[in-house]
Amino acid sequence: MSTTTSSMIHIGSLDVDMYDSAKKQMVWRGVVSKPMKANTKPGKRQKNMEKAAKKLFKNYLPPPK
Repeated sequence: MSTTTSSMIHIGSLDVDMYDSAKKQMVWRGVVSKPMKANTKPGKRQKNMEKAAKKLFKNYLPPPK
């Protein structure tokens, strides 16, 4: 006998790709994600998005090669 339980986890994700249009190639990619509750208020979601963007761009500019 066994019991199975499932739950849904909502993930908020922010992906940013930056391209050099002259060279037509990607120069930087940043990805950040965070689990989010489904019933989070819009103001809280906005704050979470701002924190995620700050965290994401903390690693921008990449070190020179």
